Amino acid sequence: MLFAGTVDTVGKIASKGKAACDLASATTLLDESVTDVCGNVGDAASVAGVAATGYAVAGASGSSIMSTMATAGAAVGGGVVAGVGVVGGAGGVGAAKLMNDHLYTDCQDQAACDAAQYGTYTGAAAGTAASVGTLVVVGAGPTGLATVGAVVGGGMAAGATVVVAAPIVAAVVIGGAVYWLFSD
Repeated sequence: MLFAGTVDTVGKIASKGKAACDLASATTLLDESVTDVCGNVGDAASVAGVAATGYAVAGASGSSIMSTMATAGAAVGGGVVAGVGVVGGAGGVGAAKLMNDHLYTDCQDQAACDAAQYGTYTGAAAGTAASVGTLVVVGAGPTGLATVGAVVGGGMAAGATVVVAAPIVAAVVIGGAVYWLFSD
């Protein structure tokens, strides 16, 4: 499936879920558990958008990968580097929020969980900055993505997947490390 079609499908699912939540909220039919589910729809859609991008670039041609990344960046008036920031950043923040809502809330060691919540968002921001910074240094073109991909034993598609997934990985690693450091 093409990137635009995949993202469009994820967007439609998230929009329909959000619209249903908005309608139910407007009629005050939501209890707390339904509100939690509705709040997670957008977060899950952000993480799914990263997966969709990874799927779109896996096995794609060089021009298709560049088009995919540029399409994502066009949403904010940018190109490939902006696309990495938008898709990776949204995925990182979505993953951080999901972790904070489900792993680091109402813990036995609440001080460690509170610190970990800051850690997940810090990791998402650091991962996004690292991805964008890497492309600024090595270049946002096919050669730059291939250089990043070579680090993990792949090519251009692997490089695109790495820079988009890095914010999610950083959110998980930094959030978990902070929890471990602050736990009793």
